[in-house]
Amino acid sequence: MELSYALILDAALIVLIVITMVRYKKRGFVAGIIDLAGKLISLVAAWFISGRVSPAVFDNFFRSGLITKTANTIQRQGGVNLSSILQDLSGVLPQSFVDGIVASAQGLFDSSAPDVAEAIVENVVAPLIVPIITVAVFFVTYALCRILVTFCVAMLENINKIPVIGGINRSLGLITGLVAGVINAVLVLCLLWGVIAITGNNLPVLNDATLWGSYSFRLFFNCNPFL
Repeated sequence: MELSYALILDAALIVLIVITMVRYKKRGFVAGIIDLAGKLISLVAAWFISGRVSPAVFDNFFRSGLITKTANTIQRQGGVNLSSILQDLSGVLPQSFVDGIVASAQGLFDSSAPDVAEAIVENVVAPLIVPIITVAVFFVTYALCRILVTFCVAMLENINKIPVIGGINRSLGLITGLVAGVINAVLVLCLLWGVIAITGNNLPVLNDATLWGSYSFRLFFNCNPFL
């Protein structure tokens, strides 16, 4: 069952790439290359902005509440179990990433730090939550950038109506569509990983164990750009 869902994901991504190629052929090379350039610019802008905005979002909207909650937990239970904090997300994040968090938190609970709750949030909780915030900010920024590019592309599609140039334009558009299709596939994988991370890897189908048989998901998981 797990393998079938993984194969469905790989097949769906291939279909997505083919559909994108057909759409770009119809659009033509000129409009397609502008759209592809806009897609790449949107990706870079979203990646750049999300990487810098997400820590600020965490500090302004989550940090204070998490410190208070952690302090209450420490007071109520007399301590915090680091393994229990990492347990839910250990399957969502690469093991090397989790190991790095554990290593950075070694001796944290035995130290004489004046504010253990703040140290826990800073060293353990933040590295787990900030990547999820980054995914959300990434998609919002990308969507806004793509809206601006769409208006420019619409004005260039009339070039396909020129007899000779139009045929060449459509053929080259097919090649451009291949690149755009791969980008679309990566965006789908980003979205899937974001859903898995936000839901704590607990959904019956959308979890890393079910999709691990997918070549595309496994490649993305091991090269996750948000970590």
